[in-house]
Amino acid sequence: MSNAFYNKGLALAKSGNMTEAIEALHKSVGLDKKNADARNLLGLVYFNIGHMADALKQWVISSAVKKKDNPAAGYLEEFQKNQRQMEKYADSIRAYNSSIAYLKQKSEDMAIIQLRRALEQNENFCDAMNLLCLCYLVSKQKSKVMPILEKILEIDRGNAIALNYYKEMTRGRVPGAAGFPANRPKTELKRAAVSRVSPLSPVFSLRDSKRPFPFTQLASLVIGALVILIIMFAYAIPSAVSKKQDELTMLQADYNKLQTDSASQISDLQTKYDALDGQNATMTADYNDLEPDFEARDQLLMASYQYNEGNYADAKAILDGILTDKLSTEIMTVFTKLKDDCTAQLAGGSGQ
Repeated sequence: MSNAFYNKGLALAKSGNMTEAIEALHKSVGLDKKNADARNLLGLVYFNIGHMADALKQWVISSAVKKKDNPAAGYLEEFQKNQRQMEKYADSIRAYNSSIAYLKQKSEDMAIIQLRRALEQNENFCDAMNLLCLCYLVSKQKSKVMPILEKILEIDRGNAIALNYYKEMTRGRVPGAAGFPANRPKTELKRAAVSRVSPLSPVFSLRDSKRPFPFTQLASLVIGALVILIIMFAYAIPSAVSKKQDELTMLQADYNKLQTDSASQISDLQTKYDALDGQNATMTADYNDLEPDFEARDQLLMASYQYNEGNYADAKAILDGILTDKLSTEIMTVFTKLKDDCTAQLAGGSGQ
């Protein structure tokens, strides 16, 4: 079954549908985590849509589960050698992140400048192109949108965001209708046999399903349709995007360590990650439980100050404004003691 999804992903990638190819290949490696062929292909597809961190992750795991005759080792070696290309991708991501910051400030003109810079470093950066389309729409420059959409869909025919924009711009006409670039000749996949292929070369070769799985100029960065949709309606963005550069650095370090690791060590790393993820979820839940305490703390301190100054009526008024239904036992104990003391002082006629 894993090989069946692998073959499906290979066919989808050849047809230019990178989005669905990724889905199929994830199912393949989900069924067989040691399927090095599927991981190599997934890494190449990720590389060609601009997800460098995800590509490195797949190749690192692949090289660990299959030590010999594995093209993933060559791909990783090329990344280590070509630092300038890595810097260009990092610059592109930084410019993209800057554009998001400007969008949060509703400064579309500055966002457009940053997105153009991102595309200068990575001309097939699909997320930058999608976001540039949004900026043009918001700034009423609709005439500039359609050429960008056509380029995105030539790179990834399954790009949901570009497809939605296209339908809006053409009043519901779907890609493939007359005049749409689907009718243009498709870029042919090279079938020349190769002994070694660099993932950083501009043109990849594809021989068969058991060779390195290269493609012709498959490029774009799909950080996620949800990100663009959120920006469309609220100019907000998940903080994960700003961490891409750090992920690149971390994954390069992981590769150096994992060269001599076994498959069982990869599994151990995954277990540790899952444990940390669980701890994070627990801490988040704990924080949510304690949030009412944080809100009540300042009021309790102010009430305590008024009490110590002899202003018992003021202290009690502050305490009366605190919502107690979600306070922890410890905070509730302090609240009750202080309120009882205020009440006693006021009943004794010494309050102010």
